[in-house]
Amino acid sequence: MRRFTYWTVHKIVSSLDPALVTLGVQGAKKYRKTYELVYRREAAKPNEIWQADHTELDIWVIDDNNSPARPWLTVIEDDHSRAIAG
Repeated sequence: MRRFTYWTVHKIVSSLDPALVTLGVQGAKKYRKTYELVYRREAAKPNEIWQADHTELDIWVIDDNNSPARPWLTVIEDDHSRAIAG
């Protein structure tokens, strides 16, 4: 059986990444709040926060002037339920 001294354990613990220590000691929620690059809001109830995203589609259609055009798709999502609202 191998025995570790106090100083060996102290050296190992002191060299741990602070993010890993936060995850292990304070949990995933604190880790996400402290270390995630993108802040993600969390709605407490439906319709409190909506998120919208827009993208130009990779298709061509003929517009009202008989010209080719690429349409846009817009999606609106309820943050609480993750349901698509429109």
